[in-house]
Amino acid sequence: MAPSPPPPASSSTRPGSGDGWDVLRQDLSFALRGLRRHRTFTVVAASTLAIGIAATTVALSIADGVLLASPPIPEPDRMASIWELRAVDVAESMEGRLLTYPRYEAYREATADVFEGLAGHSYGHFSVGFPAGTAAVDGFLTSGNYFTVLGVTPAAGRLYAEDGEAAVVISERLWRRRFAGDAAVIGRTLTIDSRPFTLVGVAGRGFVGTMSTFTGDVWMPAPAYAAASPSGLDNSADVNAGARPSLVVPIGRLRDGLTREQASARVDDLAPRIREDEDARLRVAGARLEDIRIRSDLMPMVRLGVGILVGTAGMLLLIACANIAGVVLTRALDRQREVAVRLAIGAGRFRIVRQMVTENLLLFLIGGAGGVLVAWVVSRLIAGVELPLNATITLDVSVGLKVLLAGLALSGLLGVLFGVAPAHRASDMELARSLKEAGPTPARSRTWDIFVVGQICVATLLLVVATLTARSFARIADVELGFDPENVLVATLALGSHGYDEEEGRAFYAELERRVEALPGVEGVSLAEFVVLRGASASNGARPLDGSDDPPSFSVNRNIVDPEYAEVNRVPVLRGRFISDQDGAGTPPVAVINELLASRMWPEGDALGQRFRTGGVDYEVVGVVADGVYSFTYEDPKNHAYFASAQRYRSGRSLHVRGDGVAGLIPELRRVVAEMDPDVAVEAPTLMTEVVAANRFLPRFLATLTTAFAVTGLVLAALGVYGMLSSHVVRRKREYAVRIALGARSRGIL
Repeated sequence: MAPSPPPPASSSTRPGSGDGWDVLRQDLSFALRGLRRHRTFTVVAASTLAIGIAATTVALSIADGVLLASPPIPEPDRMASIWELRAVDVAESMEGRLLTYPRYEAYREATADVFEGLAGHSYGHFSVGFPAGTAAVDGFLTSGNYFTVLGVTPAAGRLYAEDGEAAVVISERLWRRRFAGDAAVIGRTLTIDSRPFTLVGVAGRGFVGTMSTFTGDVWMPAPAYAAASPSGLDNSADVNAGARPSLVVPIGRLRDGLTREQASARVDDLAPRIREDEDARLRVAGARLEDIRIRSDLMPMVRLGVGILVGTAGMLLLIACANIAGVVLTRALDRQREVAVRLAIGAGRFRIVRQMVTENLLLFLIGGAGGVLVAWVVSRLIAGVELPLNATITLDVSVGLKVLLAGLALSGLLGVLFGVAPAHRASDMELARSLKEAGPTPARSRTWDIFVVGQICVATLLLVVATLTARSFARIADVELGFDPENVLVATLALGSHGYDEEEGRAFYAELERRVEALPGVEGVSLAEFVVLRGASASNGARPLDGSDDPPSFSVNRNIVDPEYAEVNRVPVLRGRFISDQDGAGTPPVAVINELLASRMWPEGDALGQRFRTGGVDYEVVGVVADGVYSFTYEDPKNHAYFASAQRYRSGRSLHVRGDGVAGLIPELRRVVAEMDPDVAVEAPTLMTEVVAANRFLPRFLATLTTAFAVTGLVLAALGVYGMLSSHVVRRKREYAVRIALGARSRGIL
């Protein structure tokens, strides 16, 4: 019987084969040797990729920190804020529209079927007595159930849960910065705005409030804060009194099984029916639910800026990848003879493609790791930028685990995508012809052309987008301010929270003006309710008194100022006059409005001498000033009005000092205030030019960054095209030599 034929050789006996791990080790080892052998190519390619990956990673980190990151609380997606739609007396804060505390309590009772719990909070500035001295600290006044509703856990001690408990909770970062993380401070008494509070606990790690970027370090129950006032707190709508204990933004946790749309419809139906005795004139059209992190009126600009940033970074990454892919394609074509030899001795085409893709993938991962490292450094630099705003800004742009994994995964995906085409092109050849070639072939593929044209197209598109973006943001940043910020020092004080009544407060501010005006180099001093562009604002509904039955209502931003305000800040008066000393407490209320409000209220006549009503008071227009920027949102033009401080007292005031070298007066200003009352802290003293620069920072930062991305992309595209063309020229040297030997001139070759 004839012997049976031997079994066919297994695939493991073929050259270059083996089990999966052996093959992977072989591919990685061969790829590492190849990258080491061509160090210049590896360094240039990895650096190019690192630039693209770093730009994309930073952009994604900013998007994550601003738009996607949630406070460290359980189920943050179930949290919502109530935004009441009112016709008059609208007081707004950075976190939303403010309600009186009794009105918040009415909502809490009426919406028990909507929210598991409804809390209230308001952002404020406090003078906190530390062992090293009094310092201004940002924080929140809240309802007693604030931490319970949010589900925050303490890092040390406990969290308060009652309205009337005179307790304070501090953030972990303040605990470590001021008390070195000493647990023994729990139970001590802290003096906050001249009030004694017991430090009962430290909030959980990373919790600094619910808002995006605007954060705080102390929390107190608003009713306990008001009850502890030495002489009774001013509970009027004084939104710049610093702490604003009588006004809160309601935030709640939705009940299980209730969608946000259903809850919003229910709250909108309930809002007009919620009444208070002291708010009899309040007209409410409805309410809606908002995100607890970013106000809806700020969201469009934030989304636009972040979207442009991510888009331009993505295009830069695409250029970098196309750049590398083109170079890899050229290098793969140069390796056709090597590939032909490997195919001739039995290697399969799939094996060749896999090995070359592995080499490309390794290159992209090296570039991705370098890009993440660069992004980490850049994010640390961005996080260290301090803006002179009257609020604590915490922008988390750190390269977290999510962004890190996304960057590396993106690198791997791009390595595979941009490695398959060159590898397939290199392995798709005529074996006999490739073995006979003495050197590189002058072949040029359609894929090569696509990479060249694609890089130029994307780079041009990126440049156009960056140019348009830069022009748009430049218009926003360079809008006419309506005042002169040069040589002006501003600082904020809050006396109402320290128990000063109106008479005591007016006497304190008058003495402060007298002492500051006596300092060397001071040309003028004025007090106002707000520092424009500092984020604080208040708007009221206003109606012209023109005799009509139903006059239109306009939302008007206000500022309560001294007579010297226009001179100190150089506000141009177009018609009439500004607030003057004759506008006292016993005279008819007057107002100075901007040209926009004048044209809207009285489009067919002169505004001077006309009257309008806001906040239940009738005012006569005595002057019209130029339009300008009045808030940090750049949602201009806006209606604006100035009222006389002698006719409308506010316990929280902002000091404006004009003069040469006013930056050097900050220590003197602190000394003067400390001599008058050591418990009163000077909040955020800074130059007005720095306030303006801080507000222009975001649009200019985005414009600069997109322009930098565009220029970098253009340079990368140019380098990539140059590299591919130079490689193509080198591959055609044999052809050029033959042509020159046959009589071709250099000009013709060029």
